[in-house]
Amino acid sequence: MAWNKLYKREFLERNGLRFEPRFRQGEDDAFWLMVLAHATRLAVIPDQLYWYRRQRKGAISLAWEEKGCPLPLVADRLLHATAYWKKCGWLESGLERGWVLHALWYYLLVHLVPAHKPLPRLTAGEWAQLHGQFREWFSLVEGTERLQGLDKWETAFCRLLERPAERPGLLSRILWKRLSLRKGRRGRYYALRLLLASCGGKTHS
Repeated sequence: MAWNKLYKREFLERNGLRFEPRFRQGEDDAFWLMVLAHATRLAVIPDQLYWYRRQRKGAISLAWEEKGCPLPLVADRLLHATAYWKKCGWLESGLERGWVLHALWYYLLVHLVPAHKPLPRLTAGEWAQLHGQFREWFSLVEGTERLQGLDKWETAFCRLLERPAERPGLLSRILWKRLSLRKGRRGRYYALRLLLASCGGKTHS
């Protein structure tokens, strides 16, 4: 969030850092992820200098606490920030690769992998657009092969999001439907695979 940090004006002006005008919600994330690429020092203080009213009626944060931040919104912000990281050459070192992995988990996988959470309720068109954003993001970071530290199923989810949408044949669809009823990440994976397949792609057995 932007409100719990202090920035030197000289630092912001030197790096041309501004809020992205087209983001009307969730603009904090895009801003601080851009700032992170230029920060050479960070200091944390324990003092309570700011009081944030979390339960204020009509606040966006209250709605997001109840329903979660919309996945298309967070994906859009992550894509914007990652493109900025690439533009300023911040994607190459091991430390920054660690941040890429952290961003992947925090902004994408946390919405899709946990089996105890329902998948986001989106239309077929929204899922298709979202899948395109996922593929664009993985293209920016040069694919799943460079992301280390994910387990078997997290990697499987990433590879599913990275490739074009499938259009399975009847037998494959029946099999995926049965597998989607399994508990845990396996069931979750096939539920998402079916969902993405319904958004488009070529037919194959």
